[in-house]
Amino acid sequence: MKSKQWLLVFGVISLFLLLYFGCDTQNKKQRELEKSRALNLEATSPQFIIRGAKQDIGLARASEVELLEQELSAIEEDSLKINTLKTLASKWYENGQGIASGIYAQQIAEIENTETAWSIAGTTFALGLKQTDIEKNRQFAFSRSIKAFENAKSINPENIDHSLNLAIAYTEFPPKDNPMQGILMLRELNQQFPESAKVLNQLGRLSIKTGQWDNAKKRLQQAYEKDSNNPTTLCLLAQVYTELQEASLASEFNERCKNLNN
Repeated sequence: MKSKQWLLVFGVISLFLLLYFGCDTQNKKQRELEKSRALNLEATSPQFIIRGAKQDIGLARASEVELLEQELSAIEEDSLKINTLKTLASKWYENGQGIASGIYAQQIAEIENTETAWSIAGTTFALGLKQTDIEKNRQFAFSRSIKAFENAKSINPENIDHSLNLAIAYTEFPPKDNPMQGILMLRELNQQFPESAKVLNQLGRLSIKTGQWDNAKKRLQQAYEKDSNNPTTLCLLAQVYTELQEASLASEFNERCKNLNN
């Protein structure tokens, strides 16, 4: 930063400090609230996430990551950073740290700017969302996954997978001010793409999650009619038929689901 810019920044900071400490324009409660907000921002930064992830994986594995970080910092051209970024993303993924992996997947997407790269970033953050119970980290992963899926969709609006991924993200982490958003998005997609087994599968999965087994059966049977070899449909139907105690069908679909994993 140039010297004039530094002087300007210093002047602004000095004025703020003078107003803050020179006269009591805020009460104690307001100052504590602002301090709390500042801490919340820090807690949801990529640096905070990475630091916490290093503590989780232990010293030896964290040292491997830090060597890669040093390698990355020595590379100036973005196009040359891709391989190291991919290695870092993979390393964090292997260590069960989806949010940390997503941070590097996002950096890859920012360089490549392809629908595939953004979709991978969004999916990785979505995985990280399921791996943690820490609310701040969940919010961080959710907002990043939504942004990534939106970017993928903007590049190729015709790809239903991006819209579906967005809807799934909203069902996994329903906004407090609009808890039905994900469900409504899925229903809209079902109206737009009535032949899509993928959409019907997600509606069926959501019905299972909420204990609406008969509704799940209806949705998944519709999906089966569209694509009788869809592995997700087969395994979800196996679960539904087992729950509804339809023994013959449960046996058949459990066997078909099991064969997919062999």
